[in-house]
Amino acid sequence: MNSKSSSDFFLSLDPPQWNWKLNHKDPVFLLGSCFSDSIGDRFVKYKFQTLINPYGTLYHPLALAQCLKDLLNNQSYQYDDLTQKDDQWFSWNHHGQFNSTDPDLVLKDIQRNVEEGHAFLKKAQLLVITFGTAWTYRLNSTGNRVANCHKVPASEFTKELLTPEEIEKEWTPLLKDLQAFNPGLKIIFTVSPIRHIRDGIIENNRSKAALIQATHQLVDQNPNREYFPAYEWIIDVLRDYRFFQTDRVHPSEEAVQFIWEQLTQSLFNQETQAWNQIIDQILQGLNHRTNNPDSRAHQLFLEKLKQKMVAFQHSSGLSFEKELKRLKHQKA
Repeated sequence: MNSKSSSDFFLSLDPPQWNWKLNHKDPVFLLGSCFSDSIGDRFVKYKFQTLINPYGTLYHPLALAQCLKDLLNNQSYQYDDLTQKDDQWFSWNHHGQFNSTDPDLVLKDIQRNVEEGHAFLKKAQLLVITFGTAWTYRLNSTGNRVANCHKVPASEFTKELLTPEEIEKEWTPLLKDLQAFNPGLKIIFTVSPIRHIRDGIIENNRSKAALIQATHQLVDQNPNREYFPAYEWIIDVLRDYRFFQTDRVHPSEEAVQFIWEQLTQSLFNQETQAWNQIIDQILQGLNHRTNNPDSRAHQLFLEKLKQKMVAFQHSSGLSFEKELKRLKHQKA
């Protein structure tokens, strides 16, 4: 009787292999759904120059396109660009994190992020774009689609599903402008595996299908664009609720880590992966807990960890100032 290995019970999907790699000196810009926040946090953890969602978390392709257009043009927002509702001022192009009772604070926060995003986009080596949903909301009073509904009643909007053709039409000239603005920019598209279950299961699948189709049409236009199959790894390879949080919608920390490990195989050269391993060792040392923090053995462990951090900071050029301050506190 032939025996099967455990791997025979799962579909396999190998990480894509691209003809370019990333190192720690290459700035990384991430835009999109909350899945891009989760992956972006790992770039931050491993000391990459990273900018994540300067307009806050955005989900649909037209909102993300508007964000990039603003950053390309170094857009200046004015009072007329804001809306007031129940004492709160906000922008329809931004996430709710920019809301405030003071419009000056909103404009100041928006403008700081526009300027930072414009400068970062100019030097970025990689742009990771994560589409979350193809469902959009059109504000009835203006006819414009919004990036966020800001808890305004649903009766004030018309819900619409973007077609792949609409997405491609919006993004094709934008991507050309991006490449002209930053000729060395590489672009990775992903589709978020997070289910937008409030739309309904069938509606969520229609949405994801539109995003996947549009994304591949955009990627096929230019060799500097790639598709990273985060959606397929979660839905088709892991495909088990053990890999989701208790809401059965968001991938678990274990699943996000799995996706990150696939990305490292596609994206990083050997030196970059080696540096990540050293950073992991340093962080594990910082997180080490002991029942006797004042013991000579533990203080010696911390001193060796400090020496390792300082030496690696010197050889790599990466900053460990925050970690060194934390270590100093542990030794005090």
